[in-house]
Amino acid sequence: MAMPSHAADERAIGRGKDCCGESHRRQVRPIQHIYLSPDRFSKIDQHHSIADKNWSQLQPNLDIFRFFKGMIAFRRAHPSLCRSRFWREDVFWYGVGRTVDLSPDSRSLAFCVHGASEADDDIYVMVNAYWQELLFEIQEGAPEDWLRIVDRNLPSPEDLSERGSPLQHLTYQLAPRSIVVLVRSKPKGQSVENSLTDENHRDAAKVP
Repeated sequence: MAMPSHAADERAIGRGKDCCGESHRRQVRPIQHIYLSPDRFSKIDQHHSIADKNWSQLQPNLDIFRFFKGMIAFRRAHPSLCRSRFWREDVFWYGVGRTVDLSPDSRSLAFCVHGASEADDDIYVMVNAYWQELLFEIQEGAPEDWLRIVDRNLPSPEDLSERGSPLQHLTYQLAPRSIVVLVRSKPKGQSVENSLTDENHRDAAKVP
């Protein structure tokens, strides 16, 4: 799969090149205003017209276009990712297990963004930057709590699912250089206070 990292890019405050689908995988004549948001993108001046884009590459890359479009929609649908401030106390960091690997040659990372402060769902992301498969242990909730939204190792359209696929286990085998995104729906009536885990869990999940 091309550009597996962009599933994680959507967690960022800015969308960057995702606004234009990485310029259709870096085809010729990329628009110089590639970092503009979609609403401003439509107002590009005539010197950099959207007509300059090589749209002939759209049909051969419909799977890439679909994925970028879906990830932008996913980001917009989750206030936790669109917030104007950093995650701070809402993010919990993990590795393939409970502990984050902070070594210089670390090639794995997982994190869970709790969405209660934004009236949002919880989002769990697992990143395997290694060239071999890695087995991740999901550190929060039960299998039935989570829906898999993204697995960049799967073929299109399974790589991004709007409805999500339920998990059967709290372990997930990530393919080499791939990313998986899970979503846990916020229970009705959940408050910020009761969404937080116990003190020991929070202390263990925070990076010093």
